[in-house]
Amino acid sequence: YGALAARLSGVPLVVHLRDLVEPEALGGAGHAIMTRVVLPRADGVIANSRATLDAARPHLSGDAVVEVVPSASGLVLGADRPLAADAPLRTVGMLARIDPWKGQLELLEAFARAFHGRDIRLQFAGGAPFGHEAYLAELRHRADELGIGAQVDVLGHVDDVPRLLAGWDVAVQYSTRPEPLGQNVLQYLAAGRAVIAAGEGGPIEWVADGANGLLVPPRDVDALAGALRRLDGDPALR
Repeated sequence: YGALAARLSGVPLVVHLRDLVEPEALGGAGHAIMTRVVLPRADGVIANSRATLDAARPHLSGDAVVEVVPSASGLVLGADRPLAADAPLRTVGMLARIDPWKGQLELLEAFARAFHGRDIRLQFAGGAPFGHEAYLAELRHRADELGIGAQVDVLGHVDDVPRLLAGWDVAVQYSTRPEPLGQNVLQYLAAGRAVIAAGEGGPIEWVADGANGLLVPPRDVDALAGALRRLDGDPALR
C-alpha cells in the first residue's frame, strides 16, 4: 500500500527491511509483492544487516539509497556473572521463540550427544506463538526419548533477559535457515556469554570464529555437538 501511495503522490518511499527477501521468509505472495511492487519503487532501503541488504539488492533500482542499521534495541551491556576461566560448564541455553526453524530440535539432539547423563542443563527460553504448541510437545517427547528429559528446562517467555543470560555458560543460535540479523546473538555477545552460532546470515557479521564465539556449519548436528564438547573441554576458550 505504501509503495502504491508513494508512486501516486510522488513522495519518496523508504523501506525498512528486517527479514531476508526470500520466499521462505516472506511467503510466496509476500515475496512477489516485495520484489515486483515495493523494492523496485523504493527510493531508499534501511536493512538490519548486510545479509538482508544483499537479499534485496537484485530488486532495487540503480539509484536507490541504501544503509545498514542493525537493530540493537534493548541490549544491556555487561554480565552479572562474568565467566571464570576455571569454572565447569553447567548450563547451555537458547533464547528464541519456540518454532521449528529456530533450531531447538537440532540443539536438543546435539546436547544429547555431547552431555547425556552429565550434570549440565539445557534451557530453552521463549514462548510458542503462531500455533507451535505441538512443536513444543515434540521437543519434550524427544528429550525423553534421548534420555535427557531431566536435564532440559523449557522456561517459556522470559521478561528479564539479562538475568537469564547471566546464568548461562554457553548461548546458542542455530536457526535452520539464515537469520536476517540474529537479535539473540547480539544479546548473547552484549551479556558476555560464550556464543555458538550458525555460520550464515546476519550472525556472521558479528561473530568472529574463535575470537568472540564459535561459528558452526548450519544444519549439522554433529558439528554443533562438537562445538559444545570443545567449549566444555576448554574453559579458557569460554
